[in-house]
Amino acid sequence: MKKYSLALAIIPTLLFAACSPVDTPVMEKNGEAMEKAMEAGDAMMDKGTEAMEKAMEKTEGMMEKKEDTMMKKEAGMYKDNTASLLADTVVMDGTTKVLFFHASWCPTCKAADSSLTSMYADGAGKLTTYKINYDTEKALATKYGVTYQHTFVKVDGAGNMIEKIQGPTNDQLTALLQS
Repeated sequence: MKKYSLALAIIPTLLFAACSPVDTPVMEKNGEAMEKAMEAGDAMMDKGTEAMEKAMEKTEGMMEKKEDTMMKKEAGMYKDNTASLLADTVVMDGTTKVLFFHASWCPTCKAADSSLTSMYADGAGKLTTYKINYDTEKALATKYGVTYQHTFVKVDGAGNMIEKIQGPTNDQLTALLQS
C-alpha cells in the first residue's frame, strides 16, 4: 500500500515538472524529490524482501517439521496392551503389525521388552508392535497357536498370521519389525 502512496506522490510532481516552463532550480528540486522517493521505495522493497525471506524460512521450517511428523507416522510404535484385552478391531485394522505375547513373570520377555523399547526409541521398528498379556489373552493365543510366552506373531491387516517366532534373537526381532 505504501508503494502506491509513494507512486501517487511522485506522479503529480512529474506532471508539474513536465507542464511548467524550464526552470533549472525547480528541475533540480524535482530531481532531488524523485531521488529521495526512489530511495524510500528501495528501502521499502528491501524491507519487503526481508519479510518475504523470513516468511519463506518459517514455511520451510514448518514443512520440515511436517515431514518429520509424517516419517514418524510411517514408523511403528510399541504399545503396551497387557492391561486390557486386544480388540479384534485392532488386530484387523488393515495394517500389518506384530503381537508380542509377554508374561510379567518371564525373564526373557522382560529382556525382549527392554530391547523393543530401545529399538522403537531409535526408530528401528517400522511395524507397530502390541505387547499382549500371555496369561489373559487365551483366545488370541489359541487363534495364532501360541503355546509359549516370548512369542512374536506378525499378522496382516485382516488378522491373518504371516510369521511366528518363539524367543527370537535381537537380529531376528529387528528383521521381523522391518519387513
